[in-house]
Amino acid sequence: MRGKSETIRFIGFVACLLVFYPTLFALFIHSSSYSESLRTSFLLFKQPMLAILAMTLFFLFAKSSSHNNPLSPSEGEGHARPEPSRRGEGGNRVLSGLKEFSVFFFVGVLCLTLSSATQLDLNQILNEGISFSRADKKVQWDTKRWGGIPFLSESDPVGEQYLWVRAPDQRLMKTLQSPVGAGFKPAPTTIKWYAIWRDGNGNGILDDQVWLNVDGQRYDVTEQYRKISSQTPQILMVSPSHFWSGSNVGAGPRARPNDHQGNHGGLPLQLILSKTGAADSIGWVGQTSYLTGQTREWKMPATPPSAEGEVSPEARSASGGENGNSGQLPIIEAMVWVDEGQGIFSTLLFKLGLILRWAGMILLFFAFFGRRWVMGFAKRSPILTAVSFLYAPLILFLGIGLRQSWPWLAQGIGWSLYGFLKLGFSSAFIDIPDATHVKVGTADFSVNIADTCSGIESLGLFAGIY
Repeated sequence: MRGKSETIRFIGFVACLLVFYPTLFALFIHSSSYSESLRTSFLLFKQPMLAILAMTLFFLFAKSSSHNNPLSPSEGEGHARPEPSRRGEGGNRVLSGLKEFSVFFFVGVLCLTLSSATQLDLNQILNEGISFSRADKKVQWDTKRWGGIPFLSESDPVGEQYLWVRAPDQRLMKTLQSPVGAGFKPAPTTIKWYAIWRDGNGNGILDDQVWLNVDGQRYDVTEQYRKISSQTPQILMVSPSHFWSGSNVGAGPRARPNDHQGNHGGLPLQLILSKTGAADSIGWVGQTSYLTGQTREWKMPATPPSAEGEVSPEARSASGGENGNSGQLPIIEAMVWVDEGQGIFSTLLFKLGLILRWAGMILLFFAFFGRRWVMGFAKRSPILTAVSFLYAPLILFLGIGLRQSWPWLAQGIGWSLYGFLKLGFSSAFIDIPDATHVKVGTADFSVNIADTCSGIESLGLFAGIY
């Protein structure tokens, strides 16, 4: 019965950690749809969850094989009855177990909830800070948190992504929540973005003029772009003299309510990045974990481009939407945000987010398996117990290490798919322009293979266990 009990507990733990919690958490993530929120939820929690589950499996294997004579139920689970139990003793034991489960479960869920509260909104995360891994071109979400060791940090599944304005007739647009409501309010608030530019003629100088249009107000940001090196992402900022004012409300296409693009509270704020000249490319850095549908890119029709970044009525009509809003929706989200300033409590919670996340999962482990079950094994095999708990960061490190090898794994899968497609489609093709992009398909459809398609988490999990 002991093995059956442990199996039931493990199934409950897996269901809570991999199904119930991510599904519930996804309801609150700011995204363009629930499916995108669910995707974000699993991307953010997949690595630590797999690490905790690997730790649990190792714990179970170590416990079952630590002695030829396994732990007795009295030591392992606290359910032994060396002598006939008195009436009511079994009921008290069940009640005590339920109380212990309730306490560990409640505190564990509370820790996970507090941690998750700092991961709902990309704008808040960018306010608190992220970092880039130059070696493998990863956007790392947790390195600014306490305990956020870079090689154990959750990272963007694809890596640094760039949205480019390559010609004067192209535009990039980002729709944000305005920090201002319906009334007039001066704006000490700062708009920040991860900027990048690429030298097009090899002279090492940005020759083009760069403009940022903030809700109808034009800013020349050329000198800011010129201060950064080519192909080197860096934060730039601008402090507009105003965002929304009372005179804007109700006037023109900008006075629109919250829409499907993930805006929440306040009024939508539009930023348009454009340039004059055709020597170089300028752009924004993006990421793929949070897809809110707030970033759009489009190419203007063959009408004289506006240096101010304004969209002409002709272009608006040709693009099929107000203010060019129906431009192409890219598969990445630009890291552009409004720096509203975070409170002390919000910053403290963000710093503690990683610690709370791991604490919550460990407490859920105790809730499902029981303190007596864990302590009974710890008394008999303290070394194996310590190794079991250290196994989680080991698996996390192994999984992240394997993730850095995903281009080769993805290329292997890509070539395999291409071989199968060639059997039935004469138009089958495979396109690998660089190490981080694998595209396979036919004349009628195609797919891009990312690291999440490469099975690297499974490789890390099973390689580590065996």
